[in-house]
Amino acid sequence: MMFFLFQLALNLLWSPIFFKLQAPTASLIVIINLVFLVIITMSKFKKVEPRAFWLMVPYLCWICFATLLNAAIVYLN
Repeated sequence: MMFFLFQLALNLLWSPIFFKLQAPTASLIVIINLVFLVIITMSKFKKVEPRAFWLMVPYLCWICFATLLNAAIVYLN
């Protein structure tokens, strides 16, 4: 449960860093860590409840897509 709460906190932290502070490089660091935490959370969930693992798959896809967008913004700036 701690991994889930920590990745949730990083998710909540990303938006203000990216949009309010307008710091795409810092937000990229946050979201890359978020991707790894989501993967760890999914692996923990799979051991306890496989359905929870599968419910996290769309979330991981969305976070990966957002990571690519964030990385493109950093690269293009």
